[in-house]
Amino acid sequence: MALLNKPWLKAQLDAIEATGLSVDRVVPAWTPEGPPAAHVWRRGAEAGQAGQAWLAWRDDDGALHLPLASEAVRLLLARQPADQNVAWTASPDGAEEAARWAGDALATQSADQQLLAAARSDWNLRQFDLTARHRGSRMATESWRLFWHGENWRWVRWGLIALVAVQLVGGRLWAWQQEKALAQKSAARTQIVQKTFPQIRAVREPWRKCSVRWSKCAARPAGRVTPTWSRCCKPLTRHGRPHAVRRTT
Repeated sequence: MALLNKPWLKAQLDAIEATGLSVDRVVPAWTPEGPPAAHVWRRGAEAGQAGQAWLAWRDDDGALHLPLASEAVRLLLARQPADQNVAWTASPDGAEEAARWAGDALATQSADQQLLAAARSDWNLRQFDLTARHRGSRMATESWRLFWHGENWRWVRWGLIALVAVQLVGGRLWAWQQEKALAQKSAARTQIVQKTFPQIRAVREPWRKCSVRWSKCAARPAGRVTPTWSRCCKPLTRHGRPHAVRRTT
């Protein structure tokens, strides 16, 4: 469950979408999930003046936003166990005050860095009457974003990439083997024709050339059969000629 200023948020969304832009998600800058953490930043800072320091707190009880100088912050930090590890961060202009409460040096985090970290979460406060139009296409876009950038889908992405690569390499290898086999068959046919009919130099269609020569051999008179007839028959029979020509006398 999340509490927010819905009229203000809806007005902001309407103003953004009026410019032609679309808002896929609305994420909280500080979520209640994760280990105990604290972040200090200044709100309402103006040129030449420092704004009020605020504390964003997170533990097992949820998330809080409190003025850093309030009594509620003192009570909150006083009741924390001494052995509890709290990850302290602060904006550059709030690091000095945050170090007083943390008791040690802490990491600085700009507003842009904090918002980018919030955008990586799975939260989406744009629900119910705040849902954007064309929800189906937006859901597809969101699902694609989670699949392509989500850490949980990393190994699936690598597996799909490897599968596509194997398919491409395997298909190219299979095509190369088929081309090689066809070239070997064509060379064998050409060799048969050239051995059978030495007078044929260039052979483009081996079986048609051989069939023509074979027909000429069969058409000769019975008394004028030359050794060429035997040379026609033996190689073709040995290599499995699909059809035979019957010699008539």
